[in-house]
Amino acid sequence: MPESKAHGKSADLVLVHGAWHGAWCWRELTPLLGLRGHRVHSFDLPGLGHDRTPLHEVTLDAYTNRTVAAVRSLDGPAWLLGHSMGGGVVSQAAEYVHDKLLGIIYLAARLPINGHSISEEGEGGSVLARHLEIDELNERIRIAPEYARSHFYNMCDNQLADWAQRQLSPWQPLLPLKTPLSLTRQKTESIPLHYIECLHDNSLPVEAQRVAQSNATFASVVSLNSDHSPFLSCPQYLADAIDRIVHWEANGDREDSG
Repeated sequence: MPESKAHGKSADLVLVHGAWHGAWCWRELTPLLGLRGHRVHSFDLPGLGHDRTPLHEVTLDAYTNRTVAAVRSLDGPAWLLGHSMGGGVVSQAAEYVHDKLLGIIYLAARLPINGHSISEEGEGGSVLARHLEIDELNERIRIAPEYARSHFYNMCDNQLADWAQRQLSPWQPLLPLKTPLSLTRQKTESIPLHYIECLHDNSLPVEAQRVAQSNATFASVVSLNSDHSPFLSCPQYLADAIDRIVHWEANGDREDSG
């Protein structure tokens, strides 16, 4: 893509967090990407982080619209990165901003196909589903607090894991998880896709991540010896992986995909 070559190694990166999380989760990663010359743009999805949208009003469209607005607010083209649930969000958003994207990076992410919801992909052997409480009346879902750490932060430093667990939103809006995605692929088939898989993930096991990978064609797949949250457990390695992907696409160094 000629636009990426014009921008060289520096890139705008729009980061989309996963369920129960918020923009706070990128705290360790953001400065490391900045040191590598990249500009990071992150935000809270509706109903999560510091956003106070009532949970019963939060829809997949609301997630999509906020992500689309973040991309469109930038002067030039950008990369989208979606973590976990955010994989479905960036897939849907790409349908509307395909002309502004240099590529999409899926990080231990859900990758539902057209007509399927994010929650339909299944747990791939994970025990996470056993520790979820669904409140259908109020359109929300939560993970039992005593299990959040073992599912999300099992390789994190104890102090950082404690901090992260305190930041988690108690409830995740349910509607975005159960709404079918509308993906044509026709508009986005020329966008380079990359996947960063986490080998010690207790939330979305690597086996489930590889099932997700079978739903698309990826220019590269990078493996990290990480839990579900490499932005906290190994941010240097994650920053290196993202930087390598961006540099690789910008310079056409496809033989260096390792």
